[in-house]
Amino acid sequence: MAAKTMTDPKLYYQRGLESLDFRKSILYLTKALDLGLSTPECYYERGLAYWHLKRFKQALQDFNCVIKLLPGTETGYIWRGHCYLDMKRYALAISDYRRGLKINSEQAFGYPRLCLAKAYLKLHRYHLALGEYRAYMAQNNWLKSTRKRKIGDNHKIDIYASCLAPLYKAMGKNREARWAYERALKLAAENGPKARIIRQKILRQIPKSIQSHTPEWFCLAK
Repeated sequence: MAAKTMTDPKLYYQRGLESLDFRKSILYLTKALDLGLSTPECYYERGLAYWHLKRFKQALQDFNCVIKLLPGTETGYIWRGHCYLDMKRYALAISDYRRGLKINSEQAFGYPRLCLAKAYLKLHRYHLALGEYRAYMAQNNWLKSTRKRKIGDNHKIDIYASCLAPLYKAMGKNREARWAYERALKLAAENGPKARIIRQKILRQIPKSIQSHTPEWFCLAK
């Protein structure tokens, strides 16, 4: 009976999901695939394991399989885009993020837009990156998600402190960068560790003589 059970690809798939060791996960999932469980979920999970191990070429192949099996969903495109981004193939990453966004612009509160902005930032196409952040922040789902205490506020803090502020710094706009950090600081008022990190960033990155300036687009969006 034991030998019979071990020929069941679903058992290997389940073990692959449960393993906390990405290398073991890959072994289990590969066995499941070899035994005929050629599902998009199996390729996706193995692709994730490869990606976490920074084996981007192998991950890319698995996400290609996900796209082939599920061409109408955004997941394969988004994760293939992550691989391209990590491989510094930014134009291909942008192409995949755009495809994912076209399929489902509401996915995870517009998550593809954040990925797209990051890719544009890597290419120093700052105004395009800013446009994606603005579009992301204008989406209704993002606004609704931020009404939830803690989860929503942490999300907003990261958008201002980890996305907008670094972007404005890269653009040479220190006044707007200070504004973004101060927005994050206000939201982090009850989160001591996060607030300290943001204050440190302000001290290191923004001269004391620089006053904050609210971007015009933000004023118009209110």
